Amino acid sequence: DNYYSMKDIYQCIVCGLFVEENNHCSSPCRKIMSGRQRLLLSKFLSLILRHKPKEFNIQLSSDGFVNILNVVDVASKYYRWVTPKHIEAIAFLDSRERFEIINGMVRAKYGHSIPVNIKYPEALNVQVLYHGTSEENLKNILEEGVKPRQRLYVHLTSSIEDAWINARRKGKPVVLVIDAEGMIKNKFKIFKASRNIYLTKFIPSIYIIKVLRISSYSSIYV
Repeated sequence: DNYYSMKDIYQCIVCGLFVEENNHCSSPCRKIMSGRQRLLLSKFLSLILRHKPKEFNIQLSSDGFVNILNVVDVASKYYRWVTPKHIEAIAFLDSRERFEIINGMVRAKYGHSIPVNIKYPEALNVQVLYHGTSEENLKNILEEGVKPRQRLYVHLTSSIEDAWINARRKGKPVVLVIDAEGMIKNKFKIFKASRNIYLTKFIPSIYIIKVLRISSYSSIYV
């Protein structure tokens, strides 16, 4: 599936940067991970850092961090090739900034279904955001609003493409256009988790401005 595939990851032999092309600093790069390996490890990191750390004997701090070497120890039981470099590369190149590494500690920045206490900056100057869901969920959402379900927060994005890709995972894709400015004016808190990702506890259906039924990725801007 092209929408869920990932590019190979290379490391520049001159400057050491992780890149997605086999040439950097006018030199060939060293391939460190295939697209399939990247996808598998990304999913595994999400599993142990967002949802089921205890099942893998991972002890997260109150704000979601764990030593990257502990993660390597666990991941290498399933993927023998994993080193800290692979996790660093995934975090560095993730377009949605799902993971964060600070001083040898790694965490998922958002998307948790387990209790963590991450301090996000409050978003005060956004007008419109998007939420991806499925046609099957739409009737219930229009009646009851958007709830976080198993997650700590409802996820929103400033990118209509990201919302559509997320919706496509859930069934027949539907993108909701959300009046974020109206929510903020009426004291609903919206937090910024990454460059494009925003979080809130609940979206009342009154703030759904429009429902977009987009059949394919290429038709988003048609």
